[in-house]
Order: sequence, then C-alpha cells, then structure tokens
Amino acid sequence: LSALADVIDRLSIDDDLLPDGLADKQDTGSLNRLEASLKHKLPAEQHGPIGRAVLTLRRVRQARNAAQHGMAEGGLTERLANLGITDAPPNWAGAWESIRAVTVDAVTAIREELRRWIDSQDE
Repeated sequence: LSALADVIDRLSIDDDLLPDGLADKQDTGSLNRLEASLKHKLPAEQHGPIGRAVLTLRRVRQARNAAQHGMAEGGLTERLANLGITDAPPNWAGAWESIRAVTVDAVTAIREELRRWIDSQDE
C-alpha cells in the first residue's frame, strides 16, 4: 500500500497543463495537479468520471496514511470502507486485491476519458 501511494505521489503534471490562477492547494500534490489539469483540458461532461477516478486514488492514499500513521479518527477500517472494503481485518489479502482493483479501475477510467477526448479531436 505504501509503494502504491508512492507511485501515485510521483505522478508528474507539467505546469503547462494547469490553468492559470490556481490556489496553492490546487497547484501542489500530484492528485490536485492531475485533477486540475484534466478538468482544465477536458470538456465539462467528462469532469464527473475524472472526479470520481481521482477521488478513488485519494482514498487509496488516505488508506495508506491511516495504515502508516495509525490514525485514531477516520482510521484504516473507515478508510477501507470508503473503498468498499468491509472485511479487513481479518481479510488483508482480500483488502489488497480490492485496493489493487479499484486503483486499476480509476486509472483505466482516466485513460478512457483521455482517449475519448483525443478521439473527439479527430472528428
């Protein structure tokens, strides 16, 4: 989970892809930058799927933070429940498979929205 969160944190979004006038909070952090750039470049009808995919990636990171830092409020069990995982503990192997699957689904959704936008540019 830590390694997966590290990969998410290492997403690099070029400044040229960001809209002008972003607040500091929107300009920092890989997921903030990813969401801002995609919503800036893609049409409004694609913002919903993009927002849901980025939210899933945020929830994966939140689960990692809860696991790593032992958060008392909104701890790991709650963070996993936000990802649809209700049987960990004790089913840690199943939790990991679920985290892996929702992460793949989120990245795939982003890819599909980008492909949809690219295909619309050819028309």
